[in-house]
Amino acid sequence: TFFEIFVMLITLSLFIRKIIVLYTKSKLPAILLSILLISACASGPNSITLSPKLDDNVTLTKIESKKSWLLTSEDLRTQRYLIAISSGDDVATLVNESVNSRLMIKNVLQNYWTKQGHLFTQQKTNDYKVAIQVIKLLAEVEQGTLTHESVIDVVLKVQLSSDKKVFGKTFRSHYEESAPLRVN
Repeated sequence: TFFEIFVMLITLSLFIRKIIVLYTKSKLPAILLSILLISACASGPNSITLSPKLDDNVTLTKIESKKSWLLTSEDLRTQRYLIAISSGDDVATLVNESVNSRLMIKNVLQNYWTKQGHLFTQQKTNDYKVAIQVIKLLAEVEQGTLTHESVIDVVLKVQLSSDKKVFGKTFRSHYEESAPLRVN
């Protein structure tokens, strides 16, 4: 029903906000500082793991539905790394994901929606479908002599479809920051 789809979109919106907070303000400076400290002793890390969590304290209406949803996800990113650190004309240092971000996003959302009372199935012929597409999940860092600038973009697209209707929403976030110190 429309109400169930609306509740799922609200949940996804809260999840995207959590990813953005994790990926930007709260964790990126810590990650960048860690890279700085590690690079002082050796080469920086070549992979990291994002682990966003949805807030269990958010009050949403519990839905007891008998409809089962087929949940699919795909990664459409053109850049498969999470962070690109560059300095002038030098080759950028790329930091990859150690756990597949697409699967992590899919699993966190499925677990949260299951707690709300939604049912999921693996039947490909199911009439009710949720498709999650990871379009962009990238932090680009340009470092100067004593400062660095970060540009972070997150774009996820979700499409909910039933036998009669299709709802789609693209969630976008853009964050920029200038800070002292070099990243690596």
